[in-house]
Amino acid sequence: MGRTVRGAVPMTALVLGVLVSGCSSETKRTGADPEPRGGETPQARKAGPRDSGCALPVSFDLPPGWQATATAAASASADPERKEFSLVCELRTEDPPGVAPLRVWTAPTAGRTPEQALKSLVDGVTLRLKQSRYSSVRTGASPITEAVFTESPGQTDDEDITARAFAVGTPDGIVAVQLGGMGASEDPSALPAYELARKSARAGG
Repeated sequence: MGRTVRGAVPMTALVLGVLVSGCSSETKRTGADPEPRGGETPQARKAGPRDSGCALPVSFDLPPGWQATATAAASASADPERKEFSLVCELRTEDPPGVAPLRVWTAPTAGRTPEQALKSLVDGVTLRLKQSRYSSVRTGASPITEAVFTESPGQTDDEDITARAFAVGTPDGIVAVQLGGMGASEDPSALPAYELARKSARAGG
């Protein structure tokens, strides 16, 4: 006959106690640390509305972390070298702030199509225009004209500089967004920001 040891706990009770304890602590951890929502994306900002820092007769999206700021030229007369276009806004990342890779220009319609106005802008912002290509697309409710143009560098051993710009015509004038310059070549997020602006652009601030 086997001996009974007083105070001993049956093995099954020990196993059940460990399981219950583990489930309880797991439940507490789950309640204290909810699973992060990894699929959410911060809402994009807009340029164009009056409260955006860049009031325009068109509106378009900006990536998270980008900002639009009005320039001093927004209240000045048009630049003769830019064929009646005025530089009104600059678009750049907030951190770290640097040279603006995207620029926003406006010009009166004056009976011109967006393509005619865009050709004038491209002639005004380039010194050694090598080639250019224009195309018309429709994104949303607004027709858009885009230019992809190449400029010869100042030094013979440098590579050609490729830039882009698109224009939207509105009853209140023509708005053009230009991607180019040193800021565009140094910032890898510049081209995606330009593409987002082009795809989301529509008349109306």
